[in-house]
Amino acid sequence: MNPHAVNVQRGVLWGAPPSNHSVVVVGDLHGLAGALKDIIDQTCFTGCTLVFVGDYIDRGCDGDQVLHSIHGLTTNPSAHGYGQVVALRGNHEDMILRARNSSQWLACWQTSGGRTEDWRWLCEHQGWDWLASLPLLYQHPKDILFRGKPHRLVVSHASVNRQYNLEDQKEQDLLWRREVSGYRRDTLCVHGHTPQSGGVPFLRNTPTGPVLLIDTGSVKTGIVTGASFDEVCS
Repeated sequence: MNPHAVNVQRGVLWGAPPSNHSVVVVGDLHGLAGALKDIIDQTCFTGCTLVFVGDYIDRGCDGDQVLHSIHGLTTNPSAHGYGQVVALRGNHEDMILRARNSSQWLACWQTSGGRTEDWRWLCEHQGWDWLASLPLLYQHPKDILFRGKPHRLVVSHASVNRQYNLEDQKEQDLLWRREVSGYRRDTLCVHGHTPQSGGVPFLRNTPTGPVLLIDTGSVKTGIVTGASFDEVCS
C-alpha cells in the first residue's frame, strides 16, 4: 500500500469561472491524476490560459498519468480548448532530471517520494527532453485584475527574488527558495512548493507586494487548487 495515497482527490477552482480572458494557475499535483481531471473538467474549452507551477510527480500514486496528461496539454492545448498551456518545472522535476547522472541526486529523489513508474514513463515516451525544456518562470503578457486593481502576474514554482530582474532570476530561488517575499507592489506572485495548512491557498501581503501560495498539500489533503484570474479589459 502506498503510504502517500489519499482516499479522495479534488481539484478546486479558486476565483471566478474561467473564460478566454482568464488565466488559471494550478498548484502542486504530486501524482494526483483525479484532482488534475477535476481541474481540466472545470477549465477545458473555455479558451483560458492554464499555468502549472510544477511538481507533477513523486509521492502520489499516479505521477505517470499526470505526466501523460500535462505532456498532452502542453503539446496541443487547442485540442483541449485552451488558449495556451504552460507547465513550469518544479523542484521534483529538477531532482529526477539530475538523478539520471548523479547517484547522490538519485538517492535524494528516491527519499523524496520518487516512483519508478514516473521514471519509466519518461523513458518510454521520450519525455526527458520535454521535461528538461520546461521553463522556470511565467509572466502573463496582460495585466490581471486582483483585489479590484490591475496587477502583473508572475508565476514560478517556489519563489522570486526581488533583488534581480525577472530575466535574471536564479534557478535555485525559482525551484527551491522558501522565503516569501513580494516582487513589486503592482505584481502578484503565485507559487507552489510550500504546502499550506487546511487545504486552502494562502495570500501573504508583504511590504513589497502580494504573494499567493497555492500548494494546498495535495498528498495529505487530496486537494489541488487552481486560482483563476480575469485579465484587465483593454
